[in-house]
Amino acid sequence: MRIKAIKLDFEIPSHVVKADRLNVDISNLDESLFMRIASGRITISVDAVKEPIVLETEVLDYVLQIKEALECIDAGQDRSFAVDRDYYSNNVHFELNRRTKQLTIREMNGGLFKLELPYSLFCESFLDFYSRAINIFQRLYPELLKNKAFLKYSVKGRSSFSS
Repeated sequence: MRIKAIKLDFEIPSHVVKADRLNVDISNLDESLFMRIASGRITISVDAVKEPIVLETEVLDYVLQIKEALECIDAGQDRSFAVDRDYYSNNVHFELNRRTKQLTIREMNGGLFKLELPYSLFCESFLDFYSRAINIFQRLYPELLKNKAFLKYSVKGRSSFSS
């Protein structure tokens, strides 16, 4: 199976955004509380896989966790990295095989999926997704532009990950 394209996307229902903005002090959330907003779904579509992976989760929190996991992998840490909302749902592990340069992404709770992807292709796709996502979060939640924890994640230049 040769993978040529990976696409990440997300969706947050408008009623969720409206409720978040009414009920949560978004401009003062610290990053450990980003899980309180932006509940929706992230999809990972791979050209060589028939069905996309769908993660029902707090989108902002998950996107930032994935970025941090890739940065740690890129920095040479070889352990697996868990990205999760809580222990019981959407517990996803990321692990790089440095010899083959394949990134394994697997759901750990129910074994719902396991993907083996070229690390460089996933990183390239994720960086495009990340840039779009941060810009969309700023439009959906303008209060984030005043949030010090969020601002450190805003896209000023493109970061990159090694291949």
